[in-house]
Amino acid sequence: MSVLSGHAPSRLQLATGCVLQLLLGLSDQPSVEAVRYRIDFMYTMAMELDAPAPTTAC
Repeated sequence: MSVLSGHAPSRLQLATGCVLQLLLGLSDQPSVEAVRYRIDFMYTMAMELDAPAPTTAC
C-alpha cells in the first residue's frame, strides 16, 4: 500500500493484511491482488470499497 497513492494504511490494516497473507499462503503479489479485487479482504481490513488500490505488499 503506497503512500504515493494518497492513502496511508493504518497499522491495524497492515497487520490484518499480513495475517490474511500468512493464513492463505499467498506471496506478495497475489496478496496485493486479493486486496484489490476481493470484497471480503477489503471488508476485513476496514477499507472503503472505493479506496485506492494498494501497490505493494507488507
